[in-house]
Amino acid sequence: MIWIKLLLTGLCSVGLTGSVAYICTLLAPKFMGREEPYLLLAWQKFCIVLYWVPVPFAVLCLSRLRLGSDGYLQIWGEFATGMTPEIYRICRLVGIVWILGFVGMAVYFLWKELRVLWTLRGNIPADEEVYLRIFESYKERLKVDNVALFWNDMLASPVTYSRGRGKHKEYFIVLPIEGEHYPEKQFRIIVAHEMHHIINGSLKWRKFGLMTVLLHWFNPIAHLQLDQLVCWDEILCDLQSCDSSPWYSRREYSECLAEFSDSGSVNAFTISLIGMKSQTLRRIMMMSKVKQLTKPSKWIVAVSCLALTAVALAPVSTVFAKGAEMQENAVAVEEGDFLSGSDRSVALDGGIIIAYDDGSVEEIELNPGMELQTDVVTLDNTIPSGTRVLYHYRSMKAGDYITISSNCKDSSITYRIGIKNRDQNYILYQDVSGFANYTFTIDEDGVYSAFVQNTGDVAMTVTGSATYFD
Repeated sequence: MIWIKLLLTGLCSVGLTGSVAYICTLLAPKFMGREEPYLLLAWQKFCIVLYWVPVPFAVLCLSRLRLGSDGYLQIWGEFATGMTPEIYRICRLVGIVWILGFVGMAVYFLWKELRVLWTLRGNIPADEEVYLRIFESYKERLKVDNVALFWNDMLASPVTYSRGRGKHKEYFIVLPIEGEHYPEKQFRIIVAHEMHHIINGSLKWRKFGLMTVLLHWFNPIAHLQLDQLVCWDEILCDLQSCDSSPWYSRREYSECLAEFSDSGSVNAFTISLIGMKSQTLRRIMMMSKVKQLTKPSKWIVAVSCLALTAVALAPVSTVFAKGAEMQENAVAVEEGDFLSGSDRSVALDGGIIIAYDDGSVEEIELNPGMELQTDVVTLDNTIPSGTRVLYHYRSMKAGDYITISSNCKDSSITYRIGIKNRDQNYILYQDVSGFANYTFTIDEDGVYSAFVQNTGDVAMTVTGSATYFD
């Protein structure tokens, strides 16, 4: 479960960073006194990127690296390696919930994309001379070559989608069959808007946003942020489409937006002039506010993004550093509780039990002080009642495992097979009878030994082997 603990910690750290940065973008226009579409869209994109850059998590891990006496880097503290039964149960529950949510949302997104692909199978190449002439003029003026125009009788509104990658990437602007009767002005508005989406890479950023939401499905701010990204992307394309256009005014463009508004035509896997009514109203209001569209220089965008990163990372790094410290303290306290109780044990997956050895069981250590040099140990011992036999110790790493195959001819005897961590003084075991075969996975680096313990009232003879896999 250590991997799911580290994964969820990393997701929470980057999720909080992106969320704090997003909140800063909402507050920034109030301090600026105005809304700059270019700058705000750049910030929204940068906030989405922050959901993928695990800086606070990396700081936590790197700060716990130390150079050991053997010359190798080692992880100190319990944050990256410590697991107690309580933390194990929490991680297992949260991990299952996250995986179920991830799979459920992935299936939902896949279903939506398949619906789009099925609908777009009915595309018919446009051959009307008047529309093709206007379309080609926009391609030449905006320098967009990899785009084609189609009709589709299954669409209720115009959409644009892409296919292929890199140099072979193609874009398709698809209009409903009713679009064959679009007035020239409306057709120009649609084509201009969709081509500016292509120039701005809108579809790529929306898909990237969808992947971010998929990974952070549990974070409501991530969902709001994707909506905000889409909205500012639409606003910028609106303003770009109206900028110095001799064929229609801003008012005519706004009227066209109001006419096309339709919440049922929005799909995350395509881009379209049409949007939800609430979003359309905001777009129209922005067109009335922004009298002149200005593009900030690259260095202003870069400096502002760096400032945004610093403002977001500072509190998040502090919070997670404190959280890691509290977790390490909790691990130490819980370990102490286990060490102080003789009957404390917790069931793990597969019926395996974890408990801390309190010294109440008599132990016989075979070859004490000698570390195992081979992979296989032979089990062939007569073990007295209430005694644990420890076989060779061996240094193991997290993810390694030890497989124990044992056999007691007297099937009426219940005995215990398992492994013991010498330094942490805890054991993982299974209560078995007769023939048994179990694999015990190492959850943290340390020195481990396989053991067989007689829990009965009479002596028992056991045969078999213990295999150490590293």
